[in-house]
Amino acid sequence: MGFLIGFFTPFITSAIDFYYGYVFMGCLVFSYFYVFLFVPETKGLTLEEVDEMWVDGVLPWKSNSWVPSSRRGADYDNEKLLLDDRPWYKKMI
Repeated sequence: MGFLIGFFTPFITSAIDFYYGYVFMGCLVFSYFYVFLFVPETKGLTLEEVDEMWVDGVLPWKSNSWVPSSRRGADYDNEKLLLDDRPWYKKMI
């Protein structure tokens, strides 16, 4: 996406002038929500653990509290990370 923005910037700015900033801002807002909703937290995990997380079907906004099976205790509940039964407007908080 960055390549397309960089390639088309001269053409677009000559046509719409400084309003191109609004286009750029829209791309940034879209990217923020895309990352929040679709990219899971993988900090500190090995590739095998990331693969296990994808196989488990963990929701991306709950992935920071996911624990690999090799580090889980007896009281760990993996099922609560798979479902989100809260209303749509509370799922993001």
